[in-house]
Amino acid sequence: MQSVVQKEIRSSWSNVVAKGESQSITATSAAKLKEAVKSAVAEEGKSRNFMIFGKEETPDEDISVTVAELLHDLNQKPRVIESVRVGNVGQGKSRPIKVKLASFEAVSNVLRNAKCLKTSCRNKATFI
Repeated sequence: MQSVVQKEIRSSWSNVVAKGESQSITATSAAKLKEAVKSAVAEEGKSRNFMIFGKEETPDEDISVTVAELLHDLNQKPRVIESVRVGNVGQGKSRPIKVKLASFEAVSNVLRNAKCLKTSCRNKATFI
C-alpha cells in the first residue's frame, strides 16, 4: 500500500514541477494523495479474499462450517472474517464461496496449500 501511495505522490509532484505550477500544489497534491490512498486501501482489501469453487451447496448448509472444514483439510487455521456464497441460485449449480481472511499472509498460505485438495476425499472437485 505504501509503494502505491509513494508512486502516486511522485507522479503528481513531477507533473507539478514540469508545469511550473506552484499555486495549485496543495489542492492537487491533496486530491491526488486522497485518490492514491483510496486505491491502495481498495487493493489491500481485495488481497485478503479468495474464492472457493466446486463446493456443493445444500439448502441447510452453514457456510462457516463448510469453510472451516475445507481449511482444516489444508491444515490451515486462519481467522475468517466473512464467508458468503455469491451469485444467483440455480438448480444443479453450486455457487462459489467468497472468503475474507484477516491478512494477506493467511490468504497466501491457503493458496500455497490449495494443491492438497486434489488428494482430499471430501474436496476432490473443489478448487480455490
